[in-house]
Amino acid sequence: MLLLRTVDPENRSGAAESFGCKQLLHEPFMGGGICTALALTLVFTIGWFKVFIGSLVLLLVWSLITAVIIFRNRR
Repeated sequence: MLLLRTVDPENRSGAAESFGCKQLLHEPFMGGGICTALALTLVFTIGWFKVFIGSLVLLLVWSLITAVIIFRNRR
């Protein structure tokens, strides 16, 4: 936010609104919320490899969804 305020102090680009919308989806899961709270518990209960595979699958799903949205908007 500091960099955004430095580059666009009068908020002409709309980047602050986009950042705020991203935070609503990102923070509860990836930014120190649910995933961080459950990480150690999951590793100790089901094992590190299953947690790793689950994380990899989630990463691939989010990447696929992002790619579909980006390519659909380019048409």
